[in-house]
Amino acid sequence: FGIGIKESFRKSDSTHYNDEMTDLDILQLALKPKVSSKSHVISGFGGGFQNAGVGLSILKKLSEKLKGSFFIVSGSAIVCNNSARELKGKNFFQGVACAITFNRGNLHNFNEALMDTKHELGIISKDFTADKFKEYGI
Repeated sequence: FGIGIKESFRKSDSTHYNDEMTDLDILQLALKPKVSSKSHVISGFGGGFQNAGVGLSILKKLSEKLKGSFFIVSGSAIVCNNSARELKGKNFFQGVACAITFNRGNLHNFNEALMDTKHELGIISKDFTADKFKEYGI
């Protein structure tokens, strides 16, 4: 029962938002790497953290990689795996709902799949390995 993705982009004065965008336009945009309604906002301790806008794109790509499924709905837009559409009529979802599944048989090396996903999305470089995460205490 939240405000939804489109309203989040609008209320935060996101540079990605314009009034002509539909719920589906915004939802598909939000699934792209490094896009967030708040990616322009500095927050966190000491004002040094900027939202990276990678959460939804990681979840979607990881569900594909692990032969699972991805579902998200906000406003009048719905994305299920690689299919996106507007809900018909007066159907409208207030807030955001997101669900993902993974095929259990593909989870034998989740960390490797996660690292590969981050590499593919351009979030981390190829030389940034799981050992680097341990080294940095992440």
